[in-house]
Amino acid sequence: MAATRLSVSFDQDLAEVVRQSAGQSSEAISTWLAEAARRRVKQDSLLGAIADFEQEYGLITDAELEASRLRLGITASSSGVASAGSALGSA
Repeated sequence: MAATRLSVSFDQDLAEVVRQSAGQSSEAISTWLAEAARRRVKQDSLLGAIADFEQEYGLITDAELEASRLRLGITASSSGVASAGSALGSA
């Protein structure tokens, strides 16, 4: 696959976190950022599917979410839901 060059800017604190995280995983920063972008695109797509589902069938209840977590063996802490982005000031 051909690569396209992009120029991005981050605030200094986020840039340092990205550098550290990419370094810890022994990835080039561009590889690390591409994977982060892939996850975001997937997340946005899933959120869109959930919104479509809820528009047609009504809001998903807390009980339904919990039942799904139990079926999948996911806890709130292991799923990252409770803590995603909190260290970087985003939710």
